[in-house]
Amino acid sequence: MPAARGFPYPAGRLTAPGWLLAAGLAALLPWTTGCGQQKRTTPEACLSAFDAAMRAGNGDKAASLFALDRVAADNNSDWDAAAPSQRKLIVDRMREQKAAELATWRDGYRQQDYKPSTPQESGEWASASLVGASDTRAVRLCLSKGEWCVYSVGGQPTVPGP
Repeated sequence: MPAARGFPYPAGRLTAPGWLLAAGLAALLPWTTGCGQQKRTTPEACLSAFDAAMRAGNGDKAASLFALDRVAADNNSDWDAAAPSQRKLIVDRMREQKAAELATWRDGYRQQDYKPSTPQESGEWASASLVGASDTRAVRLCLSKGEWCVYSVGGQPTVPGP
């Protein structure tokens, strides 16, 4: 019995309509999955995502949770005068540096077995702590572009400004 039009043939090949269907579903995937990331609609969700990334040893993921564009703007009086492409370059460089810093902290994070406290929210800011076996670090979170992000982690080396 021949395969129905648009369905895989016995050899596993797709017909033209099958490829179009697959391409259409792939195009819709970012809208249905949030690009593979959960929305950080609460400070707790952001802090939980940071903790999970650090426990997994994923410095790049942890660095992506920082509001480095806001950190750069807060520490550079000429930020708004810089071209958008220049600001992007600066933030990208800061993100690389932050990922490297977090990678050096990875083993210490696991050894301390940090546990995030419940964030205390005040408007677009929140504060919390990472409580470890013999160390506690203050965490500041901020609302940036509709999502909660890490602004700073106390005791963690800071990224030099632009």
